[in-house]
Amino acid sequence: MINIKVPVRISQYWALCSLMAFIFLFNCSVASGARPLITDCSILLTEAEIEPLSSPYLRAGIKQDLFTIPSVKVEGMKIESIVKMTSTYTSPTDPGGFHLSAPLAMQIISQIGIIHGHVLMGFSEKKAEVWMSDYSIKHRKPIRDPDNIKVELVLVESVPVRNNPDALSMTYHFTINGDAATGETKLYFDPPPNE
Repeated sequence: MINIKVPVRISQYWALCSLMAFIFLFNCSVASGARPLITDCSILLTEAEIEPLSSPYLRAGIKQDLFTIPSVKVEGMKIESIVKMTSTYTSPTDPGGFHLSAPLAMQIISQIGIIHGHVLMGFSEKKAEVWMSDYSIKHRKPIRDPDNIKVELVLVESVPVRNNPDALSMTYHFTINGDAATGETKLYFDPPPNE
């Protein structure tokens, strides 16, 4: 066995690796039938050109998505609920019909988190101003049943907010329909003083 060493600079090595990765990914996308992307463009689109490219759901359909929370079950740091849609929007490009969108999931998680935070603070009605300061979600599979959206939030951290002794920052882990969607959110509760 002959071992030949060829001097290569590290920058050349990484450039070569990057090029090989690009070629691999490009070939994979072409081989799998994906449309190649046009990345060397500079285009200014007008409002008339933007509308047919944009999402009808985000433009107007989201206003049709309405939900109700018939009941919640609070067990200390955990809150569970089955959410039901009272009105839904169906995308013309989705042959499967209704699916829980990311913006709708965020609204549902926010509402249930607001309810839970107020219950834990001893309120029987919404008193605190609440801001969502952080939110992330992974959708693993579509949630299509509008009458059976199972939501669970677990409070994993509650800390006082610096410079505001009445406010709390609450971090929740959440699941929707088991592992169909999972994520984390941070809600900032600022109740009125002395409430």
